[in-house]
Amino acid sequence: MRPLGEIAGGDTTRFGALAAGTALLVAFIAFIAWLVKAGVIVNFISESVMTGFKCGVALFLASTQLPKLFGFHGAHGDFWENSGHFFKHLHETNPTSLLVGGTALAVLILGKIFLKNKPVALFVVIGGIVAASALSLGERGVKLLGNIPQGLPPIGLPAVYWHDLNELLPLAFACFLLGAVETAAIGRMFTAKHGGRFNANQEFLALAASNLAAGLGRGFPISGGMSQSLVNEGGGARTPLSGALAAGMILVVVLFFSHLLSALPQPVLAAVVLVAVASLFKLSTLKQLWRVDRAEFVVAMAAILGVLSSGLLRGVMIGAIISLVQLLRTASRPHVAFLGRIPGTRRFSDRERHPDNELISGALIFRPESGLSTSTWTMSASRF
Repeated sequence: MRPLGEIAGGDTTRFGALAAGTALLVAFIAFIAWLVKAGVIVNFISESVMTGFKCGVALFLASTQLPKLFGFHGAHGDFWENSGHFFKHLHETNPTSLLVGGTALAVLILGKIFLKNKPVALFVVIGGIVAASALSLGERGVKLLGNIPQGLPPIGLPAVYWHDLNELLPLAFACFLLGAVETAAIGRMFTAKHGGRFNANQEFLALAASNLAAGLGRGFPISGGMSQSLVNEGGGARTPLSGALAAGMILVVVLFFSHLLSALPQPVLAAVVLVAVASLFKLSTLKQLWRVDRAEFVVAMAAILGVLSSGLLRGVMIGAIISLVQLLRTASRPHVAFLGRIPGTRRFSDRERHPDNELISGALIFRPESGLSTSTWTMSASRF
């Protein structure tokens, strides 16, 4: 699977066209997955994987936002690279940036405690823009969001050739698979937290529609976003209507007010993301897994390390693969109950739970307590 930069040969215009073509291919694959109801593939994401995924996401996103909070450039790698870069360049901290970001962080934390489910983050962002303009924070070394293009991008098919599709298809399939897993992980997390029913197949249709729009608008392949979803939730959103309202507001801002966002201090934006992701790290849940089920704790830790070392998407995939291996191992070694006759009756039950049950002379009666495949039956029978 060749990267887009190599396929484009250094041509930035062609690079953008290939990226948009990849998004259209992702949309096509997601639509086929919706048609054949392939949502069952996300069932391999266990709750332990979700626990590890959330903890890993919290740490990873924090490592990307801390440099912005302290006022210097961050790295663009995994958690370990980002953390090493942060501590190595800590002496480059801009005091004004740290003051602005720390103030925003304090207001957000207080709002989370005393004004639950209120859009405190919105007022913090507005306050940051007003403060940046009134106090000329940009001249004090505080990094601002910068210019944002106004208006909609040109709509149309990207300039790709038929022979490009063979090159882009493996990349598009990888983007779809990783995007579907991350979107499912986010959906299941919020469903478990707020109730409701998660429909993986419906997510495939949404993934297809969003990537179709991204491809026609000359954008990159997209999927569900963890940090954006957390900020949305932190503002009090509880239903899909919030997404529709947010999309409408974004459209209005892009068409008429995008220039106002250029004055938003990056430390303020970093503070908003940090507060949003802090709720994901559940040390108590990890401790409970360690006490109750060591095998599931290993799965959760594998998902954490996967996210920290390989990024959000691959972290979920690593945890899902480990869950699948555990599932196959459990299926190949079903629990077998040895039966004995209940005294005074003609009924039989498990002697492990009822040691007074009578053995039958000359016979060994047992019951595998799961569905049997040929290989499972062979492995079970070989134990006797």
